[in-house]
Amino acid sequence: MNFTDEERMSLRNILEVNLNVKKDEKVFVITNDPDTLPDQLKGKGRDLFFMAQELYEIGKDICDISLIVATAVRMHGEEPGEEIWKGVLPEAYDEIVREGIWERIKSKKAGEVEGRVFEIVRRSSDRVDAVVAMTYFSTSHTLFRRVLNRSRGTRYASMPLFERYMLTGAMSVDYREIERISVAVKDKLEGAKKIFIEAPNGTELEIYVEGRSFIADTGLLHNPGDFGNLPAGEVFVAPVEGFSRGKLVIEYGPEEGKLPSPVVVYIENGNGVRVEGEGKVRDLLEKKFEEDERCRNVAELGIGTNGGATHVENILEAEKILGTIHVAFGDNSSFGGKVSAPFHQDFVVFQPTVQVEKKGEVFYLHREGKLLIDS
Repeated sequence: MNFTDEERMSLRNILEVNLNVKKDEKVFVITNDPDTLPDQLKGKGRDLFFMAQELYEIGKDICDISLIVATAVRMHGEEPGEEIWKGVLPEAYDEIVREGIWERIKSKKAGEVEGRVFEIVRRSSDRVDAVVAMTYFSTSHTLFRRVLNRSRGTRYASMPLFERYMLTGAMSVDYREIERISVAVKDKLEGAKKIFIEAPNGTELEIYVEGRSFIADTGLLHNPGDFGNLPAGEVFVAPVEGFSRGKLVIEYGPEEGKLPSPVVVYIENGNGVRVEGEGKVRDLLEKKFEEDERCRNVAELGIGTNGGATHVENILEAEKILGTIHVAFGDNSSFGGKVSAPFHQDFVVFQPTVQVEKKGEVFYLHREGKLLIDS
């Protein structure tokens, strides 16, 4: 794959602008062997692999950088395999295996031993200043990512499903402007109790967030332990488990773009209880909901804040589009929630009207897709 000068500059900016990498820092680029992906995903997997390779080559002049090519997992939120754990955290991984807790980590059932994992990684001499995760499926909602952020102070850029056109689109933005909008939204939402969402497609949701912290994903990952997506541009929160209700009407799939017909998820007591419709999205949700009750959890409410994001056919970019909101099911243990699940999937809602209830006030955050951060 031949890259233009503009594309190479965008890749270079991941290290120098987004992660603010210094010459003496240790950076890992992790990606997948595209041949370990299902046949229908191999093409996009190869593009992602070549971009990771190019980033690695660019990084040789910037820092101490390593490339890890690993077997692909099957789903967003699934824990990465031993190739990645051992490649990035060799000393800690060996101790985890010796203590017999690796299989619990891999199955996302670490439970009471999770604290021990954090301790092992904290005490290890493994050096990991920054990670760029260009894997096909997301590592964002995994113990691997959390333990690096919290025990090693690693700066972590998660780039699942990343596509080449993003290098000259949603990545070519003013990150200070994204930061300004995102922080303003976060500040306005802090202390909220309930969030009410309506949209022209029939979505009607009541989301409970009292006591939960909102997180601004600005794309500027400069401080120890910083984490975010690239492309960046959202504010998100883990809703309080067991309370959200209503219906989510899904018009766009995570990779399909506009669906032939909508899929409707009915939500009660914080869980997806019924799915109506046809097609791959409906089949995916039904399958995951039946496989594991934890996958039913209303895991995330997010607000898009990137004015340069426009593409609706890829969830990594679609959820960042300014004026949209997104809702996810499954894992939220990685950003303030209580559910650890081998699944996390977001769905975007366009032209939402969003009303927020805080102690002593009620206000609109969006009206028909217009973000009202100055009102």
